[in-house]
Amino acid sequence: MQFIFNCTGSSNAMCESSFSSERSQWYLGNGDTFLLNYKDRINLFGYTLACGDFFCQTAVDNLFSLLRQHITELESTIDFSGYKQTENQATELTSKRSDIASFLTLLKAIFTTRAEHISIDADYASFLNGKIKGLLLHVGLLHHLPRSVQTGYSQEGNSCSAAKFHVWHLHLEMRLHLLELVYSLETKCSGLSYTVPTVCSGLSEDCSMFAQISSLLLWDLTYLTARQYSKDSGNSAFHCSCVQQLWISLIRLSDDYSNEKGLDSFWIKFHHLIQLILDDVSFSSEGQEIEMSDVIHLSGDIQADNKLVFCFWLLQHVAALHSQCFENRGQKEPKSNNHFTLLSLLERVMLAQSKGAAGEKELRTCLFSCEATAHLWEPNIRIVETLWDHFSKKLNSSFLVPGVSVGGIASVNKSVPEWLHTVRQRIEKPANRFYSKFHHRKMSELTETGWTNFFDLFLTLALLTDTQDVTCKMLDFLDMVLSVLADGRCTHIVRACFVLLLINESKDTEVPLLALKLQEYFTSAFRQLLNSGRQRTQWYSLVIQYLEGLEHLQDIPPSLIGETLKKLLSECREQELSRVLIALTNALNNFLERIHSGKQAAQTKALQAAAWWSNIFPFVKSHAATLTPPSQLAELAILFSRLALYQPTIQVPCVRESFLSLFNYFGLNESVSASISAQYLSSLFEDSSLVDHVKLECDVETRLIQALWKCCLQTPVHGVMTPRSMHLQNLARVVISLPKFQQEILAAGLQLPVGPENPHNVIMVLITALKRRWSQCCNLLEKRNLQLKAEAYFGSTAKYGVRVMKGGNVDELRTMYSLVSRLVKNCSPLLYSKIRSNYVLVEIINTLVLPQSVLSRKFLLHPAVRVAIQQHVSLILEGLQTLDKQDDYIQQQHKNIQTTWAKLDTA
Repeated sequence: MQFIFNCTGSSNAMCESSFSSERSQWYLGNGDTFLLNYKDRINLFGYTLACGDFFCQTAVDNLFSLLRQHITELESTIDFSGYKQTENQATELTSKRSDIASFLTLLKAIFTTRAEHISIDADYASFLNGKIKGLLLHVGLLHHLPRSVQTGYSQEGNSCSAAKFHVWHLHLEMRLHLLELVYSLETKCSGLSYTVPTVCSGLSEDCSMFAQISSLLLWDLTYLTARQYSKDSGNSAFHCSCVQQLWISLIRLSDDYSNEKGLDSFWIKFHHLIQLILDDVSFSSEGQEIEMSDVIHLSGDIQADNKLVFCFWLLQHVAALHSQCFENRGQKEPKSNNHFTLLSLLERVMLAQSKGAAGEKELRTCLFSCEATAHLWEPNIRIVETLWDHFSKKLNSSFLVPGVSVGGIASVNKSVPEWLHTVRQRIEKPANRFYSKFHHRKMSELTETGWTNFFDLFLTLALLTDTQDVTCKMLDFLDMVLSVLADGRCTHIVRACFVLLLINESKDTEVPLLALKLQEYFTSAFRQLLNSGRQRTQWYSLVIQYLEGLEHLQDIPPSLIGETLKKLLSECREQELSRVLIALTNALNNFLERIHSGKQAAQTKALQAAAWWSNIFPFVKSHAATLTPPSQLAELAILFSRLALYQPTIQVPCVRESFLSLFNYFGLNESVSASISAQYLSSLFEDSSLVDHVKLECDVETRLIQALWKCCLQTPVHGVMTPRSMHLQNLARVVISLPKFQQEILAAGLQLPVGPENPHNVIMVLITALKRRWSQCCNLLEKRNLQLKAEAYFGSTAKYGVRVMKGGNVDELRTMYSLVSRLVKNCSPLLYSKIRSNYVLVEIINTLVLPQSVLSRKFLLHPAVRVAIQQHVSLILEGLQTLDKQDDYIQQQHKNIQTTWAKLDTA
């Protein structure tokens, strides 16, 4: 005989049931697999019987006696120490359990056997009901079994040899067999008038046998669940997977019986049970559940620390099982479920909480179970209204269960996208009921948590109803409170307003007042930032919230990129500025993507672009020329260059910048920092669409070689690759690929650099090539042309060097003087002309070798500059010696350098 259950060990309400769907076929009207052949013979309880004996009252009476005897013998073999039985003992246990299961299965089969000479009369039905009652009184209740038996579950399944395992599962199987038996009796023999005995108290006198046994089993299983709740702190709802399967069978049979007979459904029985538990109703004189000789008494004495919390928890798990029943049948859960029980529990817990009988922790736990249960059913407006009536008075309370992620109730400190995702999952709320709860006093009393809950409600409404109306209502409520900027509440307000902007954006609606309100908050925060002193960090956090909101918007209202943001850039400290620029970079990149996708109207594009050009670009342009600009400026410069390409399409008024003007400034202008130029050019030449526009620039190859020289002079050589050196390396690759550069190297008979691991070596190859070509010149015209090339490449050397001298960085000074001294040593003839007093070499000597601070005592030379010149002055002198010895200027400068630095060496 195959057993009903196949134990898989401990379980909980959320696991999938291993209960076979074929188990329910017979009570669904497809019971052919249980047909009896009247003449067949079977072995049962050690006797050989004919199947026809199951229609004889005397034979069945004897079989019930043998059944009780086998149950008693099986229970007497329990090994309370927990040790396994011997192999022979285990075989005997399995045999006895199999006989009991076979008897009850065959007994049920009489109601599905179709034979002309067999019939079930009222007398037989009354007799069978009496036997079922006697068996129930004999086996007692599940929760009365010894605790050691109640732990008789095992992952070994029915191959387990422990006696307590077989006793425990025998009792579970008998409950299901008897419930199925009375179900079949009352549905297949509905036309008969037979006696129904009273099995348990507390029910109506005319209650059917199925109603009594199902109520008794529901009560018994609830007792077991209450013990499990107390033992596992509510984590696991059932002793084992088989208990869960028994719950599922009870739910199925109860609902099928209700459909068949038109009587109470499972949820009505469950609601009655919950009321008994909460009201502590007793049907026995001792006020507790007891077992007597002829009837079983029920009471509400469930052993749970907090019965209200337990009922929420029980409903949550039973609701999950109820849904699972329909899933296993391939049916959808009916839309109408046990809302009346959930509503009743909510009203009880809120009444208890308002009277101080339920603490905040209990309330939160109940709400968690309420939410988990509601997810299984359709939305119910009465539940929403009940919750809102209670929590509209408690907005300043936190609704988070410690250690548990509640998900959809409420949470704080969300980012803008997370907050938007949370409110999208909410159910629709009655808007007018919300609005009526808010007034000036209510708004002024809101704490930080209260503001979060306030916005949670309005953001959900904005998603599901008229967004513009909700936005205007929320702004009206915010106007009631003028002091929100006095503390951290403003952070929540700014973040929530940006979420509302995202919602309006997703619905293609515009609310200009919302952007103006955000700009107002930002302006106030900026003023506080300037005058806050020790509280600067707090207000800077608010500024960051504003900037993060800009990052997530696709369509940024132009007013949000206003004059205040322009002033903020000038007032930020170094670390603050980097974070601000990152946010602006992301926001501008989003804007460019929208332009490229064509999803914005032309007027909208023009207004937003004008705001970027007017308020952000001036700072980017001016700050790129400082000594130590942040790297984010180069990224913004690239984005503005892309934006300039859209200028003919967007037609932004009063914007004179073009792509080529930006390329010339950020990439090639001598005043811009080398770090910015190198990063700008490196990023630009990685984009083929931008390179095509660069080719339109006049003599761009010469200017790129000049840019590499500037960047090499101002970028120190490091053994470790840094982002700055990596950008310079990329720029060197660009220069190596230029036809003009390759022509200079090959004309001198040199090989092209293989790879720019050290970009400074690329420059040295060029210097060497120019030196060799000078020696190969045959006439003055060739020499003059070569001087013009050298002037184009190295003409601004003195200006580049002055920038390094001002910085005073030892590594940068060493690198700069190393390159300049080698340039002078190898290419002095190309850098000097008698007829021009301001030629390249003259500026190098006057500015970098003999600066004013050296010649005049009024100025002090930076120690690092002095050391760098002293280390490389000998190379410069070697270069001067290669010039015309009859040139008075050169001879005088040679003498001045020797004399000046000789004195400084001995000083």
